[in-house]
Amino acid sequence: MATQSRAQLEALMGNATEGVVYGFHAPDPGNSLTLTYSESLVRLENGSANPPGLKEYRLAAGTNVCTASRDTYAYVDGTTGAIGFQEVALNAVKPVIGGPGDNDIAARSIFLAKVVTDASWIASITDLRQFTGNVQTHAIPVGFETADVGAHYWVPRVHARVLGLDSRVINALAATDAGTVVPYVVDMGGTATEVTNATISHAASAAIATRDLELTGGQFYINEMDEIYLLSAKATAGGCCMVTLILEIL
Repeated sequence: MATQSRAQLEALMGNATEGVVYGFHAPDPGNSLTLTYSESLVRLENGSANPPGLKEYRLAAGTNVCTASRDTYAYVDGTTGAIGFQEVALNAVKPVIGGPGDNDIAARSIFLAKVVTDASWIASITDLRQFTGNVQTHAIPVGFETADVGAHYWVPRVHARVLGLDSRVINALAATDAGTVVPYVVDMGGTATEVTNATISHAASAAIATRDLELTGGQFYINEMDEIYLLSAKATAGGCCMVTLILEIL
C-alpha cells in the first residue's frame, strides 16, 4: 500500500485531516452474510511520527463474511492501516477507538460502516465514513466500437490531484476480449504521463452496470490547462462505459 507524509499532503492541500478520501462503497443489504466493498483511499493519524502526522493508505477491494445475528463494525486500523472488522452482540455498545475494553479497537482508527445481520443475511448497513479532502468528479462516455477506441481528451480546468477512475458499463461489451481504459495526464508541453494503478478493465461480455473502480496509490497532478487523456482499447469491437475521473481539488 502506498503512503504519503502529512508534510507533503499539507503542502498540497492545506490542513488535511484523517478520514476517507474516496471509496469503501458497499452495496445495499442482500440475501447473504457476505459484505462486499470497493477499493478505498484513506488518511490516518501516524502515531509513530514525531511530531505526529498523517499517513495515506490505498486499500484493496474485498469481502467479509459477517456472523449471523451480530453487529459488525468495519474500520481502518490505526496501527496497521488495514481494514478490520469487530463483532459485538446485537444492539451492544459501539466499540471505542483507543479504549481499554475487550471489544475496543486501536487508537487512531476510523470507522467505515456498521453491518447488522439476522439469522441468514445482512439486514442493514450504516455508513460511518468521515470524509476528508475536496473531491470532484467528471464523467465521460468511452466506447469500444471500432470508431470509438483510442484517444478521449478533456480539460477539467482545475488544479487537482488525480485519484483514479470509476467506470460502469452502459452498453454490454462484445464477447471474446476485455475492454480497457488507461488514463494519462498531458501537460501544456504535450508530455503524457500514465496514471499508474488506475487502468479500467471490463471483461468480455460485461453486462450493463458492471463496475470497475481503480484508485492510484501515486501522486499525479493536473493544472488548469492540463488535459486528461483516456486511451481505450478492445480487439473485438462492441460496448461502451461511462468513466468518471476522480479528482481531489487542491
